[in-house]
Amino acid sequence: MPPAISSIQLFLQAVEAGVAIVPGPAHDVDGRFLNCFRLGYGYCSPEEIRTAIARLARIIEGLAARGAQAGSPGGLGII
Repeated sequence: MPPAISSIQLFLQAVEAGVAIVPGPAHDVDGRFLNCFRLGYGYCSPEEIRTAIARLARIIEGLAARGAQAGSPGGLGII
């Protein structure tokens, strides 16, 4: 994703939208990859994947439209 978008902020909004992702920092001992995420899809139908991608796209577009968030880049005040 664009560097100004936090995968943790995306995660928080995605959960509210019914989509589970794992923020990038969870996959690195140094907490890097703030603008990256993983979407698990092994147990989903093609339609569920399309729905999840559409929901994530709307959230990412909203985050991008707002620009960089004030405060912590993690969105939780911890990174």
